[in-house]
Amino acid sequence: MKRFLLFFLILTQSSAFAKDPGDSVFTGIQVHTIKLQFDQPNYWDSLTIYYEEGNEQNIVADATVDGVVYDSVGVRFKGNSSYSHPNNKKPFKINFDEYREDQRWDGLKGIHLNNCWNDPTFMREKIHLDFCKDAGISAPRANYTELYINNELWGFYSLVEQVDKKFLSSHYDSSDGNLYKAVDAFGGGGMGGSQLISDFRWYGSDQSLYYDRYELKTEEADDPWSGLVNLIDIINNSTSISESLPQVFNVNSFYKAIGTDILFANLDSYIDGGRNFYVYKNFVTGKFEWIVWDVGLSFGAYGG
Repeated sequence: MKRFLLFFLILTQSSAFAKDPGDSVFTGIQVHTIKLQFDQPNYWDSLTIYYEEGNEQNIVADATVDGVVYDSVGVRFKGNSSYSHPNNKKPFKINFDEYREDQRWDGLKGIHLNNCWNDPTFMREKIHLDFCKDAGISAPRANYTELYINNELWGFYSLVEQVDKKFLSSHYDSSDGNLYKAVDAFGGGGMGGSQLISDFRWYGSDQSLYYDRYELKTEEADDPWSGLVNLIDIINNSTSISESLPQVFNVNSFYKAIGTDILFANLDSYIDGGRNFYVYKNFVTGKFEWIVWDVGLSFGAYGG
């Protein structure tokens, strides 16, 4: 009996200290320190060219994060409107596993450094995402960091969690489903004047009609588009949507997320532009899940 109790105490204590990737990074309010060192002499030109080409290509750098050195991480520019920041304080994406497959920071494979473009308070993103976390709404977490580049203090950034397989496993106990991201369309017209937006409208049963309207981020099924097309079909064509939609879509989590966008006047989202969200087909439940993304223009910072 004593052996059983000892085993039980060890098991429960181990469970109490179990943590998800990023728990130490995103707990409370912290300002981390990230120092990037580029050996490539024309690294800024390369980052700019790769961003303009739109292929999300990384270049190599060494990163020192809170005093710990991470050798050979991948770095690239990111963002849309935030990239137009009037000086060189561009938003960055850092991939710790780009060149070293098993390299992680607190279990994280990558992180986003947002420049708080159009937010002089540096608080909109953090407040919105903290609210989502406390309300049980599926969303990345946020904190802060000071960024140095080649020993020069570059700026103060919002540090945001990456939506990837680690994120999915933490939120849904499985990362085996298909993940889709809204395309970066603007003003209903999309980039370059295209009319393609992630609006969940029905354009026909041909799956190829949706390839440019949603970005497939993971491909775990043999037919990864059939589930999404079926969801869109139900939304637009079901004669009993109140019964059929909850069978394939977690509507409660969607209502909470959209309600929060409205509460925080986050119009740079699905409710206005048909963008800045993920949907995830959870193979465990068979339902789609809504994931919040890019809330830096909350509190009415977006026009309209």
